[in-house]
Amino acid sequence: MGAPLVATTATPTPSAANEVAASPTPTPPNRTIDEEVTGRLVDELSFDEYPRSSARDLEREFRKTPETANQKIGKQFVVQGDVLEAGNDAAGDSYVSFKAGLGRVTCIFEIITEAELRRFTPDGTNSVVGTIDTWDSENRVLTLKDCRVVIGF
Repeated sequence: MGAPLVATTATPTPSAANEVAASPTPTPPNRTIDEEVTGRLVDELSFDEYPRSSARDLEREFRKTPETANQKIGKQFVVQGDVLEAGNDAAGDSYVSFKAGLGRVTCIFEIITEAELRRFTPDGTNSVVGTIDTWDSENRVLTLKDCRVVIGF
């Protein structure tokens, strides 16, 4: 056996250009030594008093079984999700919205520093603890109030 004859070797065809470009992962700013921290450590939040859930699971529960989910209004949850947007609304309240399928979970902060708010970068994963306030079934928006950042989750 030897090397194939040149005449019988297929020539490679030019490959199609890869049109999908890599997008950089958003990097939140680092914490400074003298920065005030308003968040709560996840270890301080007992599972019994602060059940854990993803934003997507909470939205799905309110959408599919509102009669049982409505019992959760007024209760506190630790919610984790992928950030859709964060900032200040027209009333000056700081908020973060998490993706939840075709809906969203919006958390209105009780207290947060500007540096902590900047760390909620779009497509980044973060956690908050807050009290379930309202469910807008038409727009699929679940709102939590009195939210705080969760550290270490």
